Amino acid sequence: MPSRADLNPADIVDILPHVSLVDVEYAPSRYKFRLVGTESVKAVGYDVTGKYLDELPMLDRYMKGRYDWMVENKRPYIYSDKLKWSEKSFLDYSTISMPLSRNERDVDIILFGMFYHFPKDKQTEPYPVKQD
Repeated sequence: MPSRADLNPADIVDILPHVSLVDVEYAPSRYKFRLVGTESVKAVGYDVTGKYLDELPMLDRYMKGRYDWMVENKRPYIYSDKLKWSEKSFLDYSTISMPLSRNERDVDIILFGMFYHFPKDKQTEPYPVKQD
């Protein structure tokens, strides 16, 4: 498994708004949001940086099982669905999630790449061209 040290934020500047990092704690098992990308904050409507997953019942309900699976299996996953854990449950999203490890045995950070399918902003759409 790669470690957090293998990632250089300067190499991924363009995608940083889509990146979130979650610290994995053991005994007891807990997940703390270390970094939440601005696209996730925009989609959910609030910033959960610094909070624990179990402090956020709606998120915990939908995500804990996936986090536990990744820590146990030490494998990435890809997932797409509606934002059921948000007031903006009409939004579709996709994520790729990857385990990171300092010691190559235990997952200590989960890296998420999140993409949200926001409705198009009508003000930024080009005006329709009238066909004769």
